[in-house]
Amino acid sequence: MDSSNSLNENLADNGGTRTALKALKKKLAKTKNSETQFKSEQFTTDQMFFIGFGTMWCNNESLEYLNLLKQTCDTSSSCHPRAKIRVNGVVSNMEDFAEAFSCPLDSPMNPSTKCKLW
Repeated sequence: MDSSNSLNENLADNGGTRTALKALKKKLAKTKNSETQFKSEQFTTDQMFFIGFGTMWCNNESLEYLNLLKQTCDTSSSCHPRAKIRVNGVVSNMEDFAEAFSCPLDSPMNPSTKCKLW
């Protein structure tokens, strides 16, 4: 599977998630006492944002789906990466995620070299 076939989608996922987090932080900064609206007893606002992002992609990919995905990616310049890749690929490129979950530097979810375009 050629990962360059999903490059546009990967870029959009990265940029969109960064923009959404930036917008959330901007909105919270303007709204008095809004921090508590997005916080649970267990998680911070940033953690809740990333949990929500990951939850959006929760699924159980069947073998048939994975085979179809591979076939599409092998024969098309427009394919979709697996949900796990879409989530982990995005958040592992974000310093905010590493800070929110205290990921050690050079761990799988906090590589020292990150891809950041914006």
